[in-house]
Amino acid sequence: MIRYVRQRDRFRCGPIAILNALKWSGSNATARLIPKISQESKCNPNYPGTWKTDLDVTLRTSGQKYFTVRQDGHPSLKKVEECLRAGGSVIICFLCPGTQDKYGKWGGHYTLLVGVSQSGFSFTAINRVSGDGPRLLRRRSLRNDLCRRKHDGTWYPTAWYLKKK
Repeated sequence: MIRYVRQRDRFRCGPIAILNALKWSGSNATARLIPKISQESKCNPNYPGTWKTDLDVTLRTSGQKYFTVRQDGHPSLKKVEECLRAGGSVIICFLCPGTQDKYGKWGGHYTLLVGVSQSGFSFTAINRVSGDGPRLLRRRSLRNDLCRRKHDGTWYPTAWYLKKK
């Protein structure tokens, strides 16, 4: 069983998603990589966090030996479920009311999805909320996360579909 890394602060969800994607793919990545991934992804505690463009570049660079990446600015429940049922994983950046910067503005949150139940009623999410390990995410909660929203000029959600090499 894979031992995923938990997010220990309010702003490194992007680097944690990348690290856990590496672990999912079979890499021997450890938590010691968090500072390096944070630096490469320009993770900023004042933003807070990582811009989607920086996450995309770092995800592709860090994972190039282990998985392919396809970005989707209009993810749907159907596409996410198809990827997971095919053995892939998905990083989703969704608008999260509980994620606020120092000015009280909402922000995005990155989470890694690694599985779907036989019934399709739940999904296995890694770092669904800060400090969280693997947990089941109900289908309707994921559907809500995938609703298209614009906040402070940024559209949410965005998904990255990962397929092991």
